Amino acid sequence: MARQADRFVNPYTFIPLTRRTAVAGLGVQEDSSSPITGVIHCTLETMRPIAVPGSQPKDDDTPIPFFKIAGEPAIPGSSLRGCIRNVFETITASCVRTNGELLHSTSGLKQPGLLKKRADGKYELFAAKRYGVKKDFLARNHKSGERVMFNGREGRTATSGTVLDIGSRCRRTGWFLHVNTIDTGEANHPSVFEQGKSLGVIDARYVDIALRENIAKYNKKDEESKRLKRTAEEGDAPKNAFAQEYEDAFNRMIRGDGLLPVWYGMQKGNGVKSYQFSWAQVSRSVYPVTPQTFVAQKALSPCTSERNACPACSLFGFVPTSGGEGAARASRVRFSDATLVSGCQYHFMKDKDGLDPYLPPLMEPRQSAFEMYLRNAKYPHTFTPESEGTELAGRKAYWHHQDQLQWGEPKETVSGEQLTRRMEVLDAQSTFEFDVYLDGITKEQLNSLLWALTFGQYWTGSDDCWHLIGHGKPVGLGSVRIAVDGIQTRTVDMQGYHVLDEASWKMNLAKVEKLLDSSSVRALKHVANHTTIPATSDISYPATEPEGDIFEWFAKNRQAFNRNTDLPVYGTCLPSIDASNQSMPRNPPTPGPSNSVTEPRPNAKLSNMVLIAGTAATAKSDATPVEVVPRYEGVIRNISMSKSGIVIGRIGSQSGKELFCHINFSPNMDPNEWKLRFKKGVRVSFEIQPNPKGKDDVAANIEFL
Repeated sequence: MARQADRFVNPYTFIPLTRRTAVAGLGVQEDSSSPITGVIHCTLETMRPIAVPGSQPKDDDTPIPFFKIAGEPAIPGSSLRGCIRNVFETITASCVRTNGELLHSTSGLKQPGLLKKRADGKYELFAAKRYGVKKDFLARNHKSGERVMFNGREGRTATSGTVLDIGSRCRRTGWFLHVNTIDTGEANHPSVFEQGKSLGVIDARYVDIALRENIAKYNKKDEESKRLKRTAEEGDAPKNAFAQEYEDAFNRMIRGDGLLPVWYGMQKGNGVKSYQFSWAQVSRSVYPVTPQTFVAQKALSPCTSERNACPACSLFGFVPTSGGEGAARASRVRFSDATLVSGCQYHFMKDKDGLDPYLPPLMEPRQSAFEMYLRNAKYPHTFTPESEGTELAGRKAYWHHQDQLQWGEPKETVSGEQLTRRMEVLDAQSTFEFDVYLDGITKEQLNSLLWALTFGQYWTGSDDCWHLIGHGKPVGLGSVRIAVDGIQTRTVDMQGYHVLDEASWKMNLAKVEKLLDSSSVRALKHVANHTTIPATSDISYPATEPEGDIFEWFAKNRQAFNRNTDLPVYGTCLPSIDASNQSMPRNPPTPGPSNSVTEPRPNAKLSNMVLIAGTAATAKSDATPVEVVPRYEGVIRNISMSKSGIVIGRIGSQSGKELFCHINFSPNMDPNEWKLRFKKGVRVSFEIQPNPKGKDDVAANIEFL
């Protein structure tokens, strides 16, 4: 069957975070009277090709070899441990260890301003007019943050102009700003900022985050920068030449000495008014709300105490965050390397030239992609990290590909850095064996670990759910199936060792899943099921066409700042994990309140449901099937406003019947955002639901076509 050319499925989804709760038998605070020691024997079968890199070659031309032991392909125990721990963390609502380097950020043109530290300790922002300094003014004569006298000529806009002269006899007062050159030899002219009206007091956290993440972080104090000195000619200034100079000016302003030229962005709406500061007009700046902030709101911050360790840290152990000092806990489990089963035949994949294939460039997490990494139930299509109701989308998980393999081509950056490398890729149908050693754990921990190893299939005997391991998950690599072949357990007391039979420690599946977080279990089984995404789906990163430019898709999908709200507006957002349709449009709709995929209703259950001509067809799934509500197409006939300002519209369906649409009966969106798209003549699809007020049926769960 042909794939849909106009739609794609994003390679990853998110399992929503649930608040941590204490579970008896899964924490360190419960001292088991009969701790279990032993070993679990496992078999791993590659269901899709996998890429597990070994030692890194010294040159870019040599393919990255597969990990090997004694010349045979193997999978290191560390990779197995990380894979199983991720599953265990999810099903037990354990702590989330986020990368401290990942920050929510935004980019775009900013306005000139001046920042001041007042006598009362508060920060005040002033509007400013920026006058460009011609190249023939010697840069060495002035520094960033320096107060200067100048004469200037007005520019084409109210916030621009040109400096004609600088000196004590000039009439105007301003503050000098140097910025880094784009590269050596590329001129980037300095500016003088003239003070305008006050824009009010600024929360100190915006100033703090600007200094830590937008200024000091990019002032690289390496030996090369120290050797390079600024010359008289502006265009000859080395990259990063003025970073320390600006950081010094920033610190003087914090001490109350003078005004600091800044480029600022302001966003207002959704109950907040936020600012971003940088020292260049076109730059990236970060928000004070970080991924760690959202994790803390769910009580899922990384464990720092052995006494209060989460279930995953209790079993797998933990070390102090960021490599610092503090509490740590030893692991109670150890994973051996997975070695090839004796006599197993294997071979490595080759491209059309008979060589190791190139993997395409794989994306790092982009915390600026709010429509992917964040969620906001109140404002689904126009929000920032600071908007009321914003939260992390959840724990990242990748979909399984059924029959796609996406090889890459040689590709490098403008500077010649390699973006793609050849890599040894092991084909499917290879079988490995490994062991998991246990040291003094509870029977609850043992049974939960067995669930994590097999997605509960240790009890059911099914094989629908697979793990993902190694490199290349977004492009169809890494799917493996793990089976438990045998378990040997014992306890030890004053009388010696005692071998345990299965009946003494094994719990039934229902009791095991009562220990776990039920919503996470359902979601994880959904994404781990290798049949969830149809074979006809094109699983790929967002792009306007297959293998197209990712940046272009995101640019089309969002309107940087809506005139009414000063907030980003997204045409479509990543479907939630329980949405029946995971596909997204390659040509995103005009940014507005509609999503290309219907937002799930609050009590929707997971299922593999396919809507066919308004009826429900159920695919094989462990989840309970639910009825799919038929959808209809129509045109908005008219709109009006009630006294409360809520939009009311009338929709005409294909049958000619007209229905009221009230925003309260549709996805819960900001009325101001809703009005951007809810206009006469616009085509929509919708469901029909009973009116809670007992009147005629209403149109609900609107999608704009």
